[in-house]
Amino acid sequence: KPQDPALLAYPLCHCAMAEYSCESNWDLPAEVAAVENKGVCLDDTTFAKCSTKIPSMWPNTKEPIKSLRLFKAWLPEWGGAEARALAHDNIAAWAHAQGAKVLVGTSLTCSHQGDDQDWAWTVELLRKLGPDHVMGLAIGNEIDLFHYQNRLAWNITQDCIEGMWGWKQPSYFFHTFMRRQKALDELPGFVGSKIPLTTVFSGLSMAGDPFLEAWLPVQLAWPTYMPVFVNTLLTNLTRQYGERFAFTLNIYPYFDDGGNRIDPFHPNRCARTVYEDLNFNFEMTKGQYDSKFLSTAMRYRKKMLNLSSVEHTFWIGEFGWSWPKATTLHKPMSECVDFISEKALVSSYEGFLKWDLSTPELKPPDHAFYFTLRDSFNFGFGEHFGLIEDCETPICKLRCKNGTCPEPYCWVEDPTCDIPAQLPPPTTPPPTDFKVLNGFSLERYGPLPIVGMLLLMLPMGGLIFNHFRGRPRRADERRTPLMSDA
Repeated sequence: KPQDPALLAYPLCHCAMAEYSCESNWDLPAEVAAVENKGVCLDDTTFAKCSTKIPSMWPNTKEPIKSLRLFKAWLPEWGGAEARALAHDNIAAWAHAQGAKVLVGTSLTCSHQGDDQDWAWTVELLRKLGPDHVMGLAIGNEIDLFHYQNRLAWNITQDCIEGMWGWKQPSYFFHTFMRRQKALDELPGFVGSKIPLTTVFSGLSMAGDPFLEAWLPVQLAWPTYMPVFVNTLLTNLTRQYGERFAFTLNIYPYFDDGGNRIDPFHPNRCARTVYEDLNFNFEMTKGQYDSKFLSTAMRYRKKMLNLSSVEHTFWIGEFGWSWPKATTLHKPMSECVDFISEKALVSSYEGFLKWDLSTPELKPPDHAFYFTLRDSFNFGFGEHFGLIEDCETPICKLRCKNGTCPEPYCWVEDPTCDIPAQLPPPTTPPPTDFKVLNGFSLERYGPLPIVGMLLLMLPMGGLIFNHFRGRPRRADERRTPLMSDA
């Protein structure tokens, strides 16, 4: 029932909603730890196509889902007002039936008109949820990566990004954040509720002291630099809102191109990387924690303390694993059998659910979300982070098939299991006939391609020789002196 008479002026949803769970012949062997402090992200597939099929239980368990994270309130291509209202009704009904809270997201982009429309739809959803079922309001998602998105699809320009971060002008990010907060606090029923406020950043935001404050190279129609002033923004937000502001970080070892690596001499194996990406143990190697997830969370907490003396709330916005592999996964990890296996997904999911949110040092995160319920598309690229394949499939992705049941890597269930190091060099000796060299068959193609390559390298050798002699190749190629040469 509404707790504030003013809420009666709005179309609150008190719909009855049947419990839904995907079916499986296999359950996780352990209970969900800290279930009240964990939730799941709502993917676009479920939101747009089957909002009546939000599971009441964590897939492959008997434990209830107690929180949900939404990235947006709606997209125009999903349907009109009737479809949107129905989806909002279903989400609100699920939250009321579950006694769950929702972290509601609203967009920040280069389309200010589009952002305002998204906020209007967000208000519709907030009214139906009511303050008791709103965990927080997330204004913007991974804006530190926004300048890397498709510039045509998102209408990204130099002026937009400079305005977003406040270069020589008021920051659109900061001032829109304040406008959304004021509008939220004036909503009937939300007055005085002090709903927590946040914005969600990626791991890139940590590339600074304490947070990123830099001009980053970007390729638009021409190479340029764009500002990303995370440190300034967080400083202003923490000063403006104090303890009400919550820090939120997405942790994705899956896309850690700089840290993930193939085992030496094994082009399709990466046992050590998978262990570092997916374990939640407190083991250490050479003075550093093996768990990339836990070490990232602890480093972020330290950066929070360096920025602000206030002990702010800390949420993990996303963590997950794609199986089958995402089309956006780059080489060489996209070819590593350890990385793209079902075992990796099982290890990710089971490890996350068993984790009690503790960390070896400092205060642990206050809440964490797993990504996601169903497989979906990200900017047109297929990803498979879901625990259910699609809206039409009634069964969970993880299930026994042909007498074989899902199993994680051994260190997920047994901390005493041998911790994998990088695989040793292979013991098979190299071939002695040299008929095949790195997959290139001399027997099939003959020596002509190699001779051709050598001939192509001869002019390059001449260029290098002339360069080191300090003499230009032709007189008309002499460089005009620059002022800096003087």
